[in-house]
Amino acid sequence: MASEVRKRVRNVHCITEYMTHTQFTMFTKFTRTCSSRASAPAQDVQHIVVSCQSSPVKKACQEKTQIVYLYYCVYRVYRVSNKGMLYVRIIALANQKGGVGKTTSTINIGIGLTQFGRTVLLADLDPQAHLTYSLGIPAHDLEATIYEVLRGQTTLEKVILQKFGVTILPASLDLSGAEIELAAVPGREFLLREAMSTLQEFDYVLLDCPPSLGLLTLNALTTATEVYIPLQTEFLALQGLSKLLQTVDIVKKRLNPTLTVTGIIGTRYDHRKKLSKEVVEKIQGYFGAILFPTLIRDNIALAEAPSFGQDIFTYRPHSHGAEDYRQLCQEIIERG
Repeated sequence: MASEVRKRVRNVHCITEYMTHTQFTMFTKFTRTCSSRASAPAQDVQHIVVSCQSSPVKKACQEKTQIVYLYYCVYRVYRVSNKGMLYVRIIALANQKGGVGKTTSTINIGIGLTQFGRTVLLADLDPQAHLTYSLGIPAHDLEATIYEVLRGQTTLEKVILQKFGVTILPASLDLSGAEIELAAVPGREFLLREAMSTLQEFDYVLLDCPPSLGLLTLNALTTATEVYIPLQTEFLALQGLSKLLQTVDIVKKRLNPTLTVTGIIGTRYDHRKKLSKEVVEKIQGYFGAILFPTLIRDNIALAEAPSFGQDIFTYRPHSHGAEDYRQLCQEIIERG
């Protein structure tokens, strides 16, 4: 298995950075930490790390004081999900209630992560194609979108677009008929998973789910490894949350054992309102540390940016919205 890691080092274009011997020790500890989360048996991962420590790879690194990021290779080779893919953090942003900030959060988290050197794919699963339009892409003019991918008429690689430093899997209004057209397709819950089964070059894949718990959301939950729930800090936003959590539990038990709710994103927060503070306290009392400390403040710039086909960092880089999403991205990376 150690040879597999070395082979990966040769084949993967790894980032290099000059480090001291002390930093090499830190890298070893980091490798152990990341690898311990892998689906591979713990003893095998320990063997990998020890073998690499005693191998010529370490000696070469020490001589040149240059670390080839072996931890990156171990992390991606051995954190293998149940989908047989090199580990990618696939996060579904879901909430059956509309207007809570799913699309806004998907866009700005995705583009915010690229500012920290991460590679990101944004997938629009909403038949309204709000994510696609919000980034200035005319969905009605596209020849192929995720709709054709789910129907097996084309591949993901032929549909994706590049903009603002992220890769985008667009949607169109045709997606509104997908639930009916795909209802009789065997394995319809796994169509998106199969389409994304070859993804390896991304650190994050963010799935913007529609405001419903239908087939498209089910495909997102079956594909994802994590779920983020954007939640307005208002009383009515809490209603129906139990149904979403119940759906996640069912998908976890029957279709996707790796699925976990790992984040609650408080949106439209107004510190001047007593109600907002009370709702945040209720969310913290129920979810605890799952609630991200950073709350997205109610900010007009976040509402204006989509009308210009831009993200908040491009439209108003010094606004409260940009500050909040930038801080949120740091917390997401730290939770990695």
